[in-house]
Amino acid sequence: MTIEEILTAKEGEDFEFKTAGNRFSYTELQKYASAISNEGGGKVVFGVTDMRPRQVNGSKALDQPGRTRKGLIDSLRITVDFEVFIEAAKKHSDFFCGDLIYYAAWRIR
Repeated sequence: MTIEEILTAKEGEDFEFKTAGNRFSYTELQKYASAISNEGGGKVVFGVTDMRPRQVNGSKALDQPGRTRKGLIDSLRITVDFEVFIEAAKKHSDFFCGDLIYYAAWRIR
């Protein structure tokens, strides 16, 4: 999945967007994951605004995605995959400079 696909995706049945700047409650993630799984699957995207036009703000929440994934699988008995994206915060000429932005898409089934 590309950033363009994420930014243009419709929030609803298949996508849930969370800004989740520095933290996000694991308990809240469990609730979203359970609901999404019960609806047949979808994605939770952290670090991207839910209001259009969507902006990539980045997120430091859930900074141990492997551990979070294992916790969701063990506690909810669902399938969870994640993809972490990294890009530069600013673009200057043909080179990226500035801070890196981390954002993640969690696929839940």
